[in-house]
Amino acid sequence: MPPSVAHRPRLLFVHGFLGEAADWNELRALLAPHLASDCFELPGHGAAPPVAGPAGAWFPAAAARLRAACAALPVPPVVVGYSMGGRLALYTALRFPEAAGGLVVLGADPGLRDRAARAARGERDEALARELAGARGDHALAAWLRRWYDLPLFGNLSRLPRFGGLLRRRLRQDPGLLAAALRGLSVSRQPALWDALPALRCPALFIAGAGDAKYRGLAERVAALGARWQTALCPGAAHAVHLEQPAAVAGLLRRFAAELPAPAAIAADTSRAAHCAHQSHPRKEQP
Repeated sequence: MPPSVAHRPRLLFVHGFLGEAADWNELRALLAPHLASDCFELPGHGAAPPVAGPAGAWFPAAAARLRAACAALPVPPVVVGYSMGGRLALYTALRFPEAAGGLVVLGADPGLRDRAARAARGERDEALARELAGARGDHALAAWLRRWYDLPLFGNLSRLPRFGGLLRRRLRQDPGLLAAALRGLSVSRQPALWDALPALRCPALFIAGAGDAKYRGLAERVAALGARWQTALCPGAAHAVHLEQPAAVAGLLRRFAAELPAPAAIAADTSRAAHCAHQSHPRKEQP
């Protein structure tokens, strides 16, 4: 007889830019008979308040919130993060090794090593944030959102039947807060994490859409990192794999979770990892 849900790993979902907890509803429904799950909302999104302070304070503050959300659960969860949420999940799992019992990253960039590339991305995100902040009123925001989701990055997402519901959820958000989140959680402000990836202490899975050329390439780089990292490509999907192919992603998550140790063992292992990290790097502030 298979173990009860209570004895299986628990998932904690972290949405991407513009998203909210409800973005995961279809995927969570597919997983509900097998895996319990919760959601974390990024600052400035959904019901989550923004970070009080300058843009440079957002990333560490968001990581502290995610760490606290993990600690509030009965066992260290498998953190499943998409895009901006995946970058935050990755940073948090490296910075606070006791937080996560596993990590699943969907289309997320571990960071930019090159200073010029980081500066250029910062300028691009600032321009985008100014444009978004100015999209006041449903008509202006809807037009901005349609331009955003028509980008090649998102493949056929805007032509799927579920896109109407997604657009209605986005229109409930505050564009000013979303713009602040884009500034504060931009990949240009995130530490470059590539060199730290082999030291990740929990099992990890990197998922990319087969139609997402950039992140398919990143998946190939991640695959070379070692035994802690698994990778998977999702056919029929571009960047937003969980929205385009929720059933396929649910299958990948079930298989990944089935290979993890029992939650009690995860809790003990992450506790030891946190102790070792503290002993080895008592003053280190970033992974």
